[in-house]
Amino acid sequence: MREDNVIGSWTDKQSEAIKTRNKNILVSAAAGSGKTAVLVERIKQLVTRENVSIDEIFVATFTNAAAGEMKERIVKAIKKAISDDSADLKFLKAQLNKVYKANISTFHSFAIQVIRRYFYVINVDPDFKICDDGSKTILMDAAIEELFEEKFESQDAEFLDFITDYCTAKSEKKAKEMILYTYEVIQALPEPFEWLEDKVSLLKSEDEALCEYLRPFIRLQVIEKLEYALAAFQSVYNILDNAGVSGIAEKCAIDIELLECI
Repeated sequence: MREDNVIGSWTDKQSEAIKTRNKNILVSAAAGSGKTAVLVERIKQLVTRENVSIDEIFVATFTNAAAGEMKERIVKAIKKAISDDSADLKFLKAQLNKVYKANISTFHSFAIQVIRRYFYVINVDPDFKICDDGSKTILMDAAIEELFEEKFESQDAEFLDFITDYCTAKSEKKAKEMILYTYEVIQALPEPFEWLEDKVSLLKSEDEALCEYLRPFIRLQVIEKLEYALAAFQSVYNILDNAGVSGIAEKCAIDIELLECI
């Protein structure tokens, strides 16, 4: 955004993002290019020049620090407009009182506010709490213990096959870790369980699509293993050669040549 022609303290694109009205806009720019400053200036102009009340604006960000910074910048902008003796001082002073209660927060904080306000509509306990990392770990461990207990009691055939393939005789720890890890990974997807079902169906198929899907992953794994083996043999060769055992080193060189060919 900084590479455009500058108008005052803003570039052409920044100025456009600040002044555009009555339509949806998307500002996409790299870190440190001034997105927060542009957003603050846009809000500042809406409040101080166009008499838009701050409590009619929703501003969401990803961190509490960013939300706090934006709120402080907006307060400074309103105070400056008041000190400049702007036309509607009564309106601006009212905004100064409203700004600390305005919807300038993280997405999560805003969502919690909405749920607490309308808990009766969505049938949620008004005294709900947000699960922290420690509680989450305890609940997930308890859930997977309960799942394994149910599956063992029912003698679920597919479950028992899974345990046989992925566990040792003494512990199911590896399987549990695998399930929890998979759960954590798919939570980053828009439709996690639909995605998982789709991939499982693909893995169960026997057509060319499965081969095409797996081939690049398998190839990458094979290449990584070969490169690791080659580096190990080269290290051994150097040690033997420096130690003066050239006869054994030459045998190692044959393996190196084979790995390089592969």
